[in-house]
Amino acid sequence: MKKLLISAIFTIAVVGAIWFVYESQSDDGSSDSIVSAIEKVRGYAYVGYIIPEQPVEGGVVVFFLRNATGNKAGSAVSTEYVKKTPSGWKWGSGGSFSASNLHMTLPEQQARNNPIPIGNASMYVPSTAGSEFGDSPFPMLIGVVVHPDEARVVVKDGVKGLERQAELIKVSDSFKLYYTFLDEVQGQKLYITTYNDNGDIVREDIIDETVTITTITNPK
Repeated sequence: MKKLLISAIFTIAVVGAIWFVYESQSDDGSSDSIVSAIEKVRGYAYVGYIIPEQPVEGGVVVFFLRNATGNKAGSAVSTEYVKKTPSGWKWGSGGSFSASNLHMTLPEQQARNNPIPIGNASMYVPSTAGSEFGDSPFPMLIGVVVHPDEARVVVKDGVKGLERQAELIKVSDSFKLYYTFLDEVQGQKLYITTYNDNGDIVREDIIDETVTITTITNPK
């Protein structure tokens, strides 16, 4: 599926085909692909480079990059939950974050000596239980680490003291996506520690979403 989606995006970039105009829609508003389900809500060409797709109960969580506005803007990292329906795919919920110095090709020396603070390149996606969005696999923490030596990310909550090793996906030497699904009872204050291949700590940071709360908005 990932290869097909990337291929479709590449075709749009080269040929300029406006494929969404001809896409068939089901009676329940479902789309025939994951990308089109997202872009039906978020807007045309919203999805850029898809990093991974994580199957979850009821659908799939998609992690992808999209270009922020402006020549000097950095990358925007997005995650969207897309529900599987009997007739296709339907957007569920999601969000994104960006930073002006968040680039896939950050110079190695800069990434090593002056990396982006972990807390500035992450996002807590809250639970949607009981909201207009319905059930979803959230809460979840998603972020990017850029130091070349960072090979493992561990997330510890400030309520239960539970540690979870995040999934780490290398996009480039200075751009590694990490994510982990959480339980709502773990709260929104999280301690993030990154390690190198030898098990030594590279960096530590704290994310406290009780101070800066991430909200999911329903796009029009």
